[in-house]
Amino acid sequence: MHIRAAVILLVLLTLVSGVAQASDVAFVSDVRGSVARQVSGAWTEAEVLARLPPGTHFRVGRGSVLALTFLSPKARVYVRGPVQVAVQADGPRFTPLTAEMEKQLKAMRATRGKRLAFRTAFKFIPSGVRLTSFHRFDTEQPTVTWIADAPYRAEELRIGGVLTQPLNAEAALFTIPSNTLRLGGSYEVELLARDGGGKVAKRTARLEIAPGAVVARLQEQRATAYQEFKQEPNDVSPLSELLGSYVEERLDARTLEVIDEIIKVRKDPAVCKDLYLRKIKILNERGLPAEAQKAFLEFQKALNEG
Repeated sequence: MHIRAAVILLVLLTLVSGVAQASDVAFVSDVRGSVARQVSGAWTEAEVLARLPPGTHFRVGRGSVLALTFLSPKARVYVRGPVQVAVQADGPRFTPLTAEMEKQLKAMRATRGKRLAFRTAFKFIPSGVRLTSFHRFDTEQPTVTWIADAPYRAEELRIGGVLTQPLNAEAALFTIPSNTLRLGGSYEVELLARDGGGKVAKRTARLEIAPGAVVARLQEQRATAYQEFKQEPNDVSPLSELLGSYVEERLDARTLEVIDEIIKVRKDPAVCKDLYLRKIKILNERGLPAEAQKAFLEFQKALNEG
């Protein structure tokens, strides 16, 4: 058997290397078909955004595609099976994939639903008022959101101790006016609500705006990523690389946006397991247990239908 079945394409990138830890040399940017990764001696299905230290091994089934993004030098590698791949600091190494290995890959796909089942807990917050905003933004005019449980109504929002204009309690959101915040700034947000008897409920949170250099770099990367994705809409590698940068910069709003885009395209709960978990975690941390539960049920439904 020859290794010519592995087709490799290197593409120079401008991504942020911070998507992985210092010991990692690459991450998975796309998976199409049957691809297994060896973890602690056991084989499991490969997942988008998985971080890869040197020595990580993959098995790529016949007709399947694994996309890897290497961090130094910055390059994207596409591998088409059948082939085995060993990730090293200076690039991939290839060995033949035997018929028995292909058989094992097919068996893994057949039992995926059982092996991917997991439990999660959702945080419930006491009655009153809670801020549900993201904590870090790439704009000077972010939107602050909240939930006020009856009988409370949100009345005041202060940014850095300064009272903003009156709130529309029914809208449950407020976009910060221009010239209020600055790039690179960090501010305390305070939301005050009252019930009919005058009882006060108050919540505070820290709101950060990414530095100007970070915002400019991510805007450029975003434009490039979506241009590539538009040219090849079945390849989510550019979006995965953009997602890695958003995760690195803790921009949860952008992270959710790209996660939903990748899930919509890939339609594979095994490949997207880490993305679903990230989405559930972000929603739960924002004090949105109902939304987190919904995302969890969507994941379970996708597993059952797959």
